[in-house]
Amino acid sequence: MFRDAIFRHRIVFLANLLLIVSIAPQAAGQANPPIAENIESANVPEEIVVYGERNIIQLRAEVYRAEQAFLDKFNLLNSDDNFDFKCKIITLLENRARKRVCVPRFAQKYEARMAAAMIRDGNFQTPPRFQAQLRKYEALLVEEMLVLIGDDEELREAYSKLELAKTAYEGELKERRQK
Repeated sequence: MFRDAIFRHRIVFLANLLLIVSIAPQAAGQANPPIAENIESANVPEEIVVYGERNIIQLRAEVYRAEQAFLDKFNLLNSDDNFDFKCKIITLLENRARKRVCVPRFAQKYEARMAAAMIRDGNFQTPPRFQAQLRKYEALLVEEMLVLIGDDEELREAYSKLELAKTAYEGELKERRQK
């Protein structure tokens, strides 16, 4: 049974077994029997499957690595530098928790322009022109990302790994909250 919180490690030890079986008689001063006889007489399974829980920190690190690999590849392939993502770690004010945030360049630019306009105008509500520009760029970004994922095998594979890592992480979080 496969659960998101459990992973499978396959330990293939046949090569090590062959090495031990072939070296042991020599170490004892005996003649080396044929390897085929050792394998047949050992009756050892080809692999052992070990189940165990993954650490939540390891799962989060896997998400970060998969996300970074996907974004690096996307940044190389996209047609507009404004679609390039930059990730940084921020500290949340309410609980001092650290969080990784990845934002496209156009959003960073508009955030800076919006902050300057708010300070300049004294109006601390998001101006409609900024909202419209952000929605336009977001739609273009999504369209570009979908096209590139469809066209590029490496990007599609990186996206798949990212989704699997997120699913495992979120599944583990959900399971821990239910306990």
